Amino acid sequence: MIRFTQHRRLTITVLIVAPSLLLLLLVTTHIIPLYSRGGLLIFATPTIPNADRPPLQLSSDPYTNSNSQHQTELEPGTYSYGSTIVTAFQAGRFIDAASSNIGWATSLDSGATWQSGFLPGTTQFAGGTYTRVSDPSVAYDATHKAWIISSVAVIGNGSTLASPAIIVNLSTDGGLTWSKPLHVVNGGSTNYDKDWIVCDNTSTSAFYGHCYVEWDNDNKGGLILMSTSPMEDIPGAWLRLHLIKHMDLEGSLLFSPTVQ
Repeated sequence: MIRFTQHRRLTITVLIVAPSLLLLLLVTTHIIPLYSRGGLLIFATPTIPNADRPPLQLSSDPYTNSNSQHQTELEPGTYSYGSTIVTAFQAGRFIDAASSNIGWATSLDSGATWQSGFLPGTTQFAGGTYTRVSDPSVAYDATHKAWIISSVAVIGNGSTLASPAIIVNLSTDGGLTWSKPLHVVNGGSTNYDKDWIVCDNTSTSAFYGHCYVEWDNDNKGGLILMSTSPMEDIPGAWLRLHLIKHMDLEGSLLFSPTVQ
C-alpha cells in the first residue's frame, strides 16, 4: 500500500487542480475560444485578425517598354495619417536599376477600399523627360494638408545611366491626384540614391509645416545630404529648398530622417 505524506498529497493536488483552473481562466477570458458542435464542446486556437482574408492586389504594372521586366511592382514606401493610407512603389523594374514609373495607391478608410494610379510627368513613359525613376518615399504635411512622394530621377541607359535629381510629386486632395514633379535638387552629382522624406506635424514645434528630404551622394562615398522646405506655397515650395546639413556617413545607405 502506497502512503502519501501530507506535503506530497498537497503537491499532487496542486498539479491536478492548477492546470484545470488555468484552463478555466483562459476560456472565461476568451483567450482560448470555446464553441459547440452538436453535443460536443470544442476548444479552438485564438483567431488571427484577417487570417481568412486573401491578399488584396492594389496595382498592376501597365507598362510595356521592352527594356524593363514587366508585371513587376516593388519596394513600396507607405505612410498613414488619420484614416488615410498612401503607398508608393516602383513599377516595371529594370534589371540594373530603377523602374518605368512610380505607382501609388491610396485608402481613405483605413485600408477597406483603395484607389490607385501612376505619377504624372516623371519618366518618358508618363509624359516626363527621365528614362527611369526609383526609391519612392511617402510623407504627409498636416499643416498644408499635402501628401508628398519623393523619388530618385534617372537619365540614360546602360553605360550612360545616371541619377542627377531628387524629385517630389504633391497631392492636395487626399492622395487621389498628383502634380507633376518638382525638383528638390537637380544636378551636382550623377549618382544620387536612397531618398527619404518626413514632415514636422507637431503643431507646437517651431518647424511645424517644414518637410525634410534626405538622400545619398554616392559620387562622394555615400555622403548624406538633407534639404528642407517651409512649404509656404505648395505649388512652388520645393523650388525654394536649401541645403541645411551635410553628414559624412560613408556607406550608410539606409539613413532615414525623423522629426520629434
